[in-house]
Amino acid sequence: MRTFQQSTTPMSRILSLIIVFAFSWSSHAAETPALKKIDRNGIKIEYLPKIEPLAKQVHGWLSDYLKKNSFDLNQDFLKLKQNQPAIIQYISKQLVMKESSQDMNQIMTEFLMKFQNAGSAIPNIRHIQLWLKDDLKHYLDNGGSIPGYKYTPGPDGENQLSIEQGFNTAGSKPGEPISVQSYLFPLILKSEKKDDYFKESQESLTEMHQQFQRMSSSMAGLMMMLTIQIIIQDEIRPPMQFFNWFTAGAAGYMTGQILNDYVSTDSAKYFIESQSIKPFLKIAPQIHLVKWIGGENKDQPRTTKEEILKKARYAFSIFEIMGLVKRHGQDCLPNIFAEIRKTAPFPKNTESKKPEEYSGQDLVTDLDLLLNAIQSATGENFRSRLLQYSQIKDPPQQQKDA
Repeated sequence: MRTFQQSTTPMSRILSLIIVFAFSWSSHAAETPALKKIDRNGIKIEYLPKIEPLAKQVHGWLSDYLKKNSFDLNQDFLKLKQNQPAIIQYISKQLVMKESSQDMNQIMTEFLMKFQNAGSAIPNIRHIQLWLKDDLKHYLDNGGSIPGYKYTPGPDGENQLSIEQGFNTAGSKPGEPISVQSYLFPLILKSEKKDDYFKESQESLTEMHQQFQRMSSSMAGLMMMLTIQIIIQDEIRPPMQFFNWFTAGAAGYMTGQILNDYVSTDSAKYFIESQSIKPFLKIAPQIHLVKWIGGENKDQPRTTKEEILKKARYAFSIFEIMGLVKRHGQDCLPNIFAEIRKTAPFPKNTESKKPEEYSGQDLVTDLDLLLNAIQSATGENFRSRLLQYSQIKDPPQQQKDA
């Protein structure tokens, strides 16, 4: 069965979409065939001449389907842009700000401008290459290619088509949308019987339409969450601003509310589902949320384990803050930020330092202040919630020989 594999970081999970397909191996060589094309009603299907009747049938069905079912992968970004003033006001109230700051407006404006076309990086089911599995294997093995995809033969007939690049940020100037490469969708049919091809096409396209819409909503939510996290970090003092479990968790909660109120209930649902803790329950005791401090070293690539750990930390941070609000009501976060502003004021002339430049005592002091603010606002000792994610100790450091 064809599946879609995604890597563990949120962005690459969307941009590095991988189509895995099983082919029968073909040992004889042949010339790369020319593809025919149907291009009308805003839908393009490319295909081998021998399956032209099927291509025409699929084109007619897809035209009718997309008239009834929207396929605008940038619509969530557009709704965020249209509702920016109201969203800024909501964030300001959550952070107990008298009025929104100029920096806050600028951050969100730049975010919306930069990523307004980001949904186009998801494969477009309005542009399809229709293949039978054996034909595609034969085509690729003999020099054929699918624009924007890399073909990697695998063992035991399992081969991969992977999107090579979704965003091209190199050519984007400040204040301009990123350059986005839009990709066609390879529809690969694997039914044993010819009579089943059309039904398989319908089922696959319906499933992909729904999956791509979810991915688009998840992407919009992700961008909104990262933007809010930056805004929160700008509004609380260092080193408290480096406690990611709090800033990411609060940003994730606010993002869900924003999507629900200003985009759609489905968009909020898809975003929350994309941040589920379910895939990470087994590693929960070892993610050490309390130690998740500061940014990442962009010059040093992360291992697969580190990628999974980061995703898990985001998921559990959002889970914990959402749970806190559920237990204590919607005024919970504003009350916490009010306590923070009272007990840990943030003078605007505060010298900025890197997280590692603060002493352990500085970090402990601000962690205590943050936890005390939560307890004052809710009556709950949140420390125990954090410590449940540190039940497995870090392995001892190896002593280097002198």
